[in-house]
Amino acid sequence: MKTLKLFALLVVLAVVVFQNTGCDKMPTSAIPTDEVAVTKDAGNSTAACFPSYRDPYDDVQIIKTWEDDGIISYRKGGWLGSRHTFTLYVYPRTMSTNRDTYLSSKVSLTSENELIFNFVPDGLSFSKPAVLTLNYNLLFDRKGFNDNTPLLLKWWNPATEEWEVIAKSERSNSYYQWDRGRRNVSFLIDHFSIYLISKD
Repeated sequence: MKTLKLFALLVVLAVVVFQNTGCDKMPTSAIPTDEVAVTKDAGNSTAACFPSYRDPYDDVQIIKTWEDDGIISYRKGGWLGSRHTFTLYVYPRTMSTNRDTYLSSKVSLTSENELIFNFVPDGLSFSKPAVLTLNYNLLFDRKGFNDNTPLLLKWWNPATEEWEVIAKSERSNSYYQWDRGRRNVSFLIDHFSIYLISKD
């Protein structure tokens, strides 16, 4: 009987030691509810033990965030705007779901004077490309920006985990239209991505 108890105690100790070997602590299942004001720590020692997808908010200090939500009708499509920071037009019956959909948007200003636009649900796609217009007027509250400032439009590539340039403000074409007067860039999307506007 004593041997059995001793064996059980050794098993428990082995589990505790194994869980804490090589990492400061085991990851928790809790997901932060307020990621807006958090600057993520790239030197987190648990990352080497539990590699995970790096999102574009890693190593970014957020100064301010604007959030809004709305319903897009599956049958009628429509416009969705958020405090003049973006406009989305979805053509009728083109969403990958056949029901009215709750959309949420988050626009963040970073300490590096960049605007990040994030839309949810990220799995939503469109059989006919939707028209997305991003407004970058919020950048003009920052020093160093005027109507002649060259700008870049980027998207977050989850495969490479890097920002990739998709348009420059000096070049409008049939895919990307820059409107300096309204401080907008409009383009077609067939699914949601994460976008960024910054100085070139």
